[in-house]
Amino acid sequence: MSQILPRTGTFSAWLASDANLFPVWDAEVQHLLSIPKIMPPFEIASTPNPNSLKFTAQGFEFVSEGMISASAVEQAAGNALAERLCSEPLISNVFMLPQFMTVTKHPSASWDELLPLVETAILEDGSRR
Repeated sequence: MSQILPRTGTFSAWLASDANLFPVWDAEVQHLLSIPKIMPPFEIASTPNPNSLKFTAQGFEFVSEGMISASAVEQAAGNALAERLCSEPLISNVFMLPQFMTVTKHPSASWDELLPLVETAILEDGSRR
């Protein structure tokens, strides 16, 4: 059973589910609780490029084979997650391999505003698979 834990740091809540904790924002809490828990928690790592973050999730393939490098919806090769992220004007590129995804934002964008969007897109995409 999921529960919301108190606010910590820049996150408004932590969602606890099956002994795994991951951060969520107030606007996302109810929505995330409604998503079936079939996707494992994902990890976010920095990259040498401060405008890029790397996302991984054990047992989850971001693309079934090959790779995607897209800066526009038309380049997303029919991948729903890549299409959704490329449609966001503050995201400049999405790079996917089966094991991980790197999202690059425009230099003027803030991760504080984009991270909830990317996290929700990953969770929703994972719940559809």
